[in-house]
Amino acid sequence: MAKLMKTLPPGCHPHILVHYLKQEYNLPDIFYLDMWPFGDQICAITDPNVMYQVTIQHSLPKHPAIEEAICQSRARKAWSPLTGRSTENGGRDAPMHAQTSEDDFVSAFRNQLTWLPKANESNPFKIFNPVRPIVYKYNERRMNNFLMKIMNNRFAARSSSDIREKKRPRPIIDLALDVYLEDEPAAKADVAQIFKKAAINHIKVFMFAGRDTASSTICYAACALSEIPEAMKRVQQEYDEVFGPDISETAQKIKDDPYHQSATLHGFMTWVVAHALHRSSRLRPEPYKFLPERWLVKEGDPLFPVKGAWRPFEFGPRNCIGQELAMIETKIIMALMVRQFDITLAYDEIDRANGISGIKTTPEGERAYQVRIATAKPVNGMP
Repeated sequence: MAKLMKTLPPGCHPHILVHYLKQEYNLPDIFYLDMWPFGDQICAITDPNVMYQVTIQHSLPKHPAIEEAICQSRARKAWSPLTGRSTENGGRDAPMHAQTSEDDFVSAFRNQLTWLPKANESNPFKIFNPVRPIVYKYNERRMNNFLMKIMNNRFAARSSSDIREKKRPRPIIDLALDVYLEDEPAAKADVAQIFKKAAINHIKVFMFAGRDTASSTICYAACALSEIPEAMKRVQQEYDEVFGPDISETAQKIKDDPYHQSATLHGFMTWVVAHALHRSSRLRPEPYKFLPERWLVKEGDPLFPVKGAWRPFEFGPRNCIGQELAMIETKIIMALMVRQFDITLAYDEIDRANGISGIKTTPEGERAYQVRIATAKPVNGMP
């Protein structure tokens, strides 16, 4: 393990390590990792058929290390049928104006991420930073207070006579409350408070799942297109055909017509390693090359994805709760961005400015490799 880590760039995401570990030692599609005393025993899976078995056919219980009790109250039922719906502002139904003004929720959310310990950190003083729990609680209180004000506004709006007369879709908070009150028709103030607390937790998950996924997807889409000018030109031509050549009108056209965008494992932590799956030469021709045709060809073509081998959002009950929001945001931002800007990665400038030397890429030459900051993100924020 230590020998392999020396060949990889510092701080890379653990799933990158697992991918090259499988390659280096020619491991099978299911293999075990004993991380004692630093972590749990892990069963790594890189085969789509086995992934189907453990995520859909026989969905395994969450390992205690990743068990996240979003909500332990009966209010959780209210959100279950709604998690597949796209959500406006993560269900907040309130504009963020994050690009033009200071939003306390966004500010606290971003600050929280900067305090997360880095992957593969070995300095015990950074791992067990005594200030971190204090900052976590402070940021959590800021986010909760901000969202509680919105929740109170939504409850007040429900009692107004005109709320159901609005033409636009109702926010997910109202939809969830409808479901909840069907089971709790005599809900009083204390029950409403339980629902509000549950809603705040879910909204934070929606915000993180949708926005985090979208931001990373947009970064890598821009990176891939910048490296293949022919693909960038084809995308720009397609946007011209759909939205017209006047870029300044694109945002308004999307607002006017949102649908335009549619032109044995007990005791082990089971890890469905999609990073390794998506880079398997057995399942994908030229796995390290950006080939848009993979998603344009018909079944039977060598580039056509093997069933179950393309799972960016996962499948079944463990699929990404924010995938629809992420896809909507990604499509809109790409439509507004790729014809207006020339995209060039600036890692060389950053490396020179910060005096970064040593191994900077994966063995395949990927500079924008992923690091773990809560989730997988491009190193250095992809300058």
